[in-house]
Amino acid sequence: MSIRRQVSAALIAVALLAGCSSQPSHTGAAVVVGQTKISEQTVTSQLAEAIKQLAANPIQGQAPDASTFGQLIVNRLVFGELMQRAIDKAKINVPESQITEFQSQLYSQYGQSSVESQLLAQGIPESEIRGYLRLYVSQVELGKVLAPSADAKTQSSATFAYLSEIASKAGVTVSPRYGIWDPTQLSATGVDNSLSGLAPTK
Repeated sequence: MSIRRQVSAALIAVALLAGCSSQPSHTGAAVVVGQTKISEQTVTSQLAEAIKQLAANPIQGQAPDASTFGQLIVNRLVFGELMQRAIDKAKINVPESQITEFQSQLYSQYGQSSVESQLLAQGIPESEIRGYLRLYVSQVELGKVLAPSADAKTQSSATFAYLSEIASKAGVTVSPRYGIWDPTQLSATGVDNSLSGLAPTK
């Protein structure tokens, strides 16, 4: 199947995903963290952008199908919500200049197109790159606060434990089409492949 046919099929899958209504908690929610609803519209909008970007610049190797893309997006959005709660609680402020510096370093070291392609493979379209980089920097800074004298690996573990505690207290409910929430992984796992035949396979 050509990349254009794959993308057209995937766009159909996006429309079908958006039309499903078997929400686990709030109507129109892809996922709910505590009382915070992350809408289906947010997920499908990013999914459509990622697929459009994929059509214009196909990534090397096998591209994720629409269902997998959707789950990747949901997991990132949940992580973002948990991280925001964490840095607010820890009173951490990540300035825009720090994000800009980190982004510039990445682009200089690996090349902008290479970075964007790798991020796209993880379900991160161009419009969400800066937000993702903010999450990454925030995670590093949170680790420094939680375990200031530890090495990077220990800081990462401390951050995971802290976010797990926040997720447990708040409660995370994911729409079944994006998988089942696994608190041990801080992500939804498994995915509804009923639409996989409509999604790109290469």
